Amino acid sequence: MKDIEERRRLVATALTGKLRWLLESFAVKHGFEDVNAALPAFVDEIIEIQDKERETELVEFNDVQFEHLNRVLEGYDFKLKRSKDNHHAFVYVHNRKRVIVVAPFHILLQEGYVQQAREILNDITLTEDDWRIFTKKRRTKIKAKPLEYYLSLPYSIELIPDKDGVWFASIPLLKGCMTQGDSREDALVMLDEAKSLWLETALAERINIPEPVGIAS
Repeated sequence: MKDIEERRRLVATALTGKLRWLLESFAVKHGFEDVNAALPAFVDEIIEIQDKERETELVEFNDVQFEHLNRVLEGYDFKLKRSKDNHHAFVYVHNRKRVIVVAPFHILLQEGYVQQAREILNDITLTEDDWRIFTKKRRTKIKAKPLEYYLSLPYSIELIPDKDGVWFASIPLLKGCMTQGDSREDALVMLDEAKSLWLETALAERINIPEPVGIAS
């Protein structure tokens, strides 16, 4: 086990660099004046999570670990609603705004996944006035169809490899439906699981499900 000060240094370096957006989110959510004031508290929280998770050598803190993402989502009032196979489904509900984020059980999340999660968190920090404008075009209620219907639709997918060979996979039309795999084939299998969980969660939470363009209602 590395010395505690060295561990804190590694975490702090990551949070002030590649993962600064996580620190900024933490600072805003908890009312800190700036990121410098928030840094010690967030480092302590991450160290605490790591101590609970493992007793082995600390890996370099270059990517977001699932438990860190979990804690961030809960800080933004996402609630864990469903779990299936290799994924969790978190749901954010506030007034008319409903967002689903599917998260795989991976210890380290690929950069593409992290970027998508960041965009979603930035999206839900809009002001109430912003949301009134943003949701005006989204008030039409759509009668839900059976799960099997949505599973059969030809949704476009996005596959992006990183330098370490891990593949990020998502369905852009189903915002928050994203995952990753150790190979292209693994990512596709994981995406099928994530898609099924996203759709099941949307139906259970009565969240409108967009359909690919050209699909007759």
